Amino acid sequence: MPIYGIAGQAGQYFCKEWQKPTGAIEMQSQPPSCTAIAEVDGTWLVPAVEPKTRLAEIDLESNRPIRAILAGTATQEDRDKLAALEAEAIQLRASIKE
Repeated sequence: MPIYGIAGQAGQYFCKEWQKPTGAIEMQSQPPSCTAIAEVDGTWLVPAVEPKTRLAEIDLESNRPIRAILAGTATQEDRDKLAALEAEAIQLRASIKE
């Protein structure tokens, strides 16, 4: 599958097929996360997330299910998501205390 790039000035865009530079590697899969780093062999390295950083992410991810529950429009999926996030948060808090 060819990779396309966009070049040009504002309002003047054109696409052309990207030519792989000599010595470049071709990734075999999509990155598993936006923080993944490409390795020389074409694999992905996902940096470890600090527990406190992940707890902050959990707080943000739980906003939508909580809002749905409070609004009375929650589905079972919302409840399951919230339960999974809370279980992960409990484990993270325990690991921080150790």
